[in-house]
Amino acid sequence: MHGDSRNRTEPILTSISFTVDNRSIAPPSYDYVIKHPNIVSSENQPPSYESLYDRMRNAHRTIRNTVRNSSMNQSDGPKKLSSILISLLIFGFLVILPVLQFAVGITYREDCPANIYIPLWLIIQSIFVIFLVISILFFKYYDCSLMTSVIVVFLISWLIRGSIWIYGSGSEISFNPGSNSYCNPICFNVAFWSVTGIWVIVAFFISSIILAAFCSKNFHSTSQDAV
Repeated sequence: MHGDSRNRTEPILTSISFTVDNRSIAPPSYDYVIKHPNIVSSENQPPSYESLYDRMRNAHRTIRNTVRNSSMNQSDGPKKLSSILISLLIFGFLVILPVLQFAVGITYREDCPANIYIPLWLIIQSIFVIFLVISILFFKYYDCSLMTSVIVVFLISWLIRGSIWIYGSGSEISFNPGSNSYCNPICFNVAFWSVTGIWVIVAFFISSIILAAFCSKNFHSTSQDAV
């Protein structure tokens, strides 16, 4: 009698449901679990140890890559500064110098009787350097490779010819206007230092190529010995 009253007053649990990711999921019935003890839904399981470890490892990699990228960005400052300085140097050599050469050559074209080819060299040199700059700029849109090659070959030959004229007349040049070997000092100095600067750049470029080839050869030999 006492047992019957207890059964009538206690609440009876008829159904249970869980909410996972805003989805209502009912647990399997007792009979189903008894009949299928080895069947467990993977999507209702908690995350395994391996999945938690993978998440922690991926988070660690993300933080490490972020720190590494930030340090690399800080180290890129000197590289950006050097690239800016090189760009300014190239701009000055290919734009400012030709304009100066052309202006000096035109202004003093009849003011160098010791060697009339010195101001002529300045004028033609500046014109073809400007043509070279134009061909390089338009090379992005048009095929100017043949024109660029022809200009480069001409500038090399013209540099050699100008070196003969300028260096050959250097010992005979006089800055005295009454002398027969007179040449305007501005005209001669601009021509002299233009030729000298170009040869210095050419020597630096060739030396850089040789040094890069030598270092690359040593690096490959060292890596092969290490293997």
